Amino acid sequence: APPVDAFGLVYCVGPNATVSFRISGTQSPMSPQNATVATLKTTSRYGYSTSLATYVDLTAIAGGKLRGKLLWGLATPTAGSRSDGIVELHNTAEVPANGSLTFVLPNDGWNLGAKPIITFQNPAGLSNEATWMPSSRTLVVVVRQPVPASTDVHMVIKGVTAPPSSMAAGQGRVVSMTKNLKIMDGPSNFTTVAIGV
Repeated sequence: APPVDAFGLVYCVGPNATVSFRISGTQSPMSPQNATVATLKTTSRYGYSTSLATYVDLTAIAGGKLRGKLLWGLATPTAGSRSDGIVELHNTAEVPANGSLTFVLPNDGWNLGAKPIITFQNPAGLSNEATWMPSSRTLVVVVRQPVPASTDVHMVIKGVTAPPSSMAAGQGRVVSMTKNLKIMDGPSNFTTVAIGV
């Protein structure tokens, strides 16, 4: 082991030595990042450089997962009814301003208006603009303010029409993205409520 001084600090690393160390408690970025590089240099205990700066590779940070209930519910879950949709999920990465939550519903006969009104109960009052694309069964919710990382998201969607017949719970997909369509979290599965008669 290299010698240490009275404070327990290493004060000498010989020339051409191989050094390996671990930094405990490192917090990864709260959003996906491309692989990049940092610089590393060595100095004496007095702050003088003892080597040229060296590039160090930083690994890419992958997108997170959407978690929590991941439920698409209905105030009135009966066949053909029209009522408020209730969506609950928990995001890992921040959804930045003008980013989106995009839901793809199962091919079960769900329907919404072209521009559904969505109220965020959490984060409360979040401004948004939603678009329903029936041909792909896709709801895109563009948020005008950020959804902070690690938030329990609760949305109420006005005027959701349930499938025309009773059925068991289904499964859809949801993803959060930046305005440039860079994935932040997901895609993750969510469950649609069972429909009764």
